[in-house]
Amino acid sequence: MSQVERDYLDSYLADRKSKTDPNSKDDVFFVRFCISQILKPKDLDVDEQAAGYTGGDHDGGIDAIYFLVAGKLINEDSDPDEFKDYEGSVMSLHIIQATRSPHFTEEQIRKFEDTCKDLLDLTKDVDAKPDKYNLDVRNAFRLFREWWKALKMKLPTLSIIFHVATKGDEVHKNVEDRAAGLKSAITSLYTCQCEVIYYNSKQLLEMAKKSRRDPVELKFVTQLASDHWGKAFVCLVKLTDYINLLTTASGERREYILEPNVRAYLGSKGVNADIHGTLNSKSKTDEFWWLNNGVTITASKITPDIRSLVLTDARIVNGLQTSREIYNYFQQHKAAKTDERHILVKVLEADTKAARRITHTTNNQTKIDPIYLRTTIDEIHDRIEMALPSFGLNYERVKNQYGDNDNISKDSIITLGYLNRALIAIFLQEPQQARGGPKKYVERYYKKIYSEGSKPEFFGHTLQLMKKVDEFVEANVPIRNDQTNLKYYVALDVTCSVARKSHMQRAVIANMKMDRVTDELLHKSLSRVQKIYGDLIKELDEEPDVVAKGSELTQRLKEKLRKAYPPKVNA
Repeated sequence: MSQVERDYLDSYLADRKSKTDPNSKDDVFFVRFCISQILKPKDLDVDEQAAGYTGGDHDGGIDAIYFLVAGKLINEDSDPDEFKDYEGSVMSLHIIQATRSPHFTEEQIRKFEDTCKDLLDLTKDVDAKPDKYNLDVRNAFRLFREWWKALKMKLPTLSIIFHVATKGDEVHKNVEDRAAGLKSAITSLYTCQCEVIYYNSKQLLEMAKKSRRDPVELKFVTQLASDHWGKAFVCLVKLTDYINLLTTASGERREYILEPNVRAYLGSKGVNADIHGTLNSKSKTDEFWWLNNGVTITASKITPDIRSLVLTDARIVNGLQTSREIYNYFQQHKAAKTDERHILVKVLEADTKAARRITHTTNNQTKIDPIYLRTTIDEIHDRIEMALPSFGLNYERVKNQYGDNDNISKDSIITLGYLNRALIAIFLQEPQQARGGPKKYVERYYKKIYSEGSKPEFFGHTLQLMKKVDEFVEANVPIRNDQTNLKYYVALDVTCSVARKSHMQRAVIANMKMDRVTDELLHKSLSRVQKIYGDLIKELDEEPDVVAKGSELTQRLKEKLRKAYPPKVNA
């Protein structure tokens, strides 16, 4: 590789950093850039990517770790029971290291091997070497180990993949030999496929240029077209051609074409068991499309050809379970490549609003998370999306809609999960729910949180305050796990301190003066929360995460806030 390619990458990174993350250090930006490119096929949003960061002191040579089951990112709030009906599910553990070094080195691979021998080995205590491995690294491996123990009897297919990104040239044979030793060590611990993948400057540039939503081609046997209400097609498609729509040339599933608001797979039972059975019957008398309702795809643009449709911004908005089962069928059976059966596919050209209506209507009787469907159709989310830019923020209602936009600051992107947690902590004053799994809590209080009468300032100020707290806590709390545990409590304390009220109302937040959120006030709030947090860890003899997700920390903080700002009593 020539120095010219490194220079091009450096120029691209400098420009991208100035537009999307100007305050980050060059080394940190490079790591996060590499992670975003490596994980692009997985379609993780900015919050999901950040949740996997492990880099820093005592990181064991690992900058990030991500664990996926059936294409879904697993985090501390995920429940293995969600996958208890899966048989032969696909698991993948991605371990990433990125450095601006001009070389691939044996040392990089050695660190991988040493860390995995300590932390992946199920016979060893993951907390045996706390001085060698930081809590983020240990928690990431702990999560994987717990899930492996919970699901291994379901005979999952496991891949453990090491990703190494540098500005290096070719990979020296000594490095490859060392990687062979790493793979041998891993496969001695787990029955799995193990890979080591290298990325140099040229590859990183090519990955950056490639959109996560390239147009896709849908080949068909026959089709019925209509343009009465707009472009629409009903197509009979070979299963072998449909799998080519679902996957890349390398065989990876195109996560981005699965509508993110309805992409959760419901397991191998019920209707899915019937789909599975139909596919595996390989019947010569019953066509697949006779027994299946098919799928619906929306696209911002449809370009017809003689025997195919080229789809821009394609989204499978209905038939996700069918699509998952077809993908699994082709993964599990080599003979599927010769399957001559067909699937019925509806393809509709639709703008964003029309696509959202189609998504909502076609999934309304399906077991899909209602909170995610509501974001596609409820007018309040339209208003939030339109209002937030005036507060310097961008609401990402569709996953990664800003992911490839180099003109949007990453710090300005607000995901639905981030919005939910901020509102729970600041408005509902339940930071323990924000720290834990807020999904069910939001469903229970959805109408209260997303009241149609809410002013734009209510959402804008809530998010601005949460962002200020995030930035301050990150700068003043050295351990990333403690940052996560503390920030929602600090946000509650800061809000009450600015408003000088212990009970929060929508109008109070909407009318809040954000210039009152000073560093001095933030310091006082952080110190107050840290004191209660530290005392409870000692008093209860519990892990920090348990304390942060429990109710006692919230109760004690609220008691202090009520004393500082007692509710007014009507005379």
